[in-house]
Amino acid sequence: MEIPQIDYSTFQSRLEDGLRKAWQEVRASRPDEHFYLYGIETDSDAVVLTPFCNTIEQVARECEDDDLDAESEFDKWIVDQESVLYGAGAEHTNELQDEVNQFVFLEEPEPEGAADERRDQLMLVFERALIALDREGFFGSGEDRDIVVLKLEIVDADEDEWDFMVASMKRMNPPKSLERFLALLEELDD
Repeated sequence: MEIPQIDYSTFQSRLEDGLRKAWQEVRASRPDEHFYLYGIETDSDAVVLTPFCNTIEQVARECEDDDLDAESEFDKWIVDQESVLYGAGAEHTNELQDEVNQFVFLEEPEPEGAADERRDQLMLVFERALIALDREGFFGSGEDRDIVVLKLEIVDADEDEWDFMVASMKRMNPPKSLERFLALLEELDD
């Protein structure tokens, strides 16, 4: 049995197109909400690819519904089940999800290091796709862009993966959009 391959020459453009369509659909379905968090949820092996987004109103509802501390600013950056696009918009990235997920079901072992190489390549592609959408103005410009945060979310991240996520956020976002998030991280570390 031949080990499947990802066509990286087209993967990023297909991902950009799928993310753009997914988020346009979600925005259209919630015209009165204020979106501020966009990203891709994955796992330690990058065999998951699910777009997500949060709105100010969504977080307010969740804080009210779950009786969370509404003052807990860090809740704003949590990616939860309400954030992840399983329904509306998800069909635009489902084929890509299947493409990265196919490696879970391999019957024969891959060559040593292949999974790590693929994970590293996919994480880079995920980040580049978000940056490309940002460059085309998809997330706004000027002050509007400064309220948006782009993020790669690794489910159940260990310390190294958490450090990668924060570094990635710094690469993808203007400093102004991350000011409060980074300040909260410092407070939590103290």
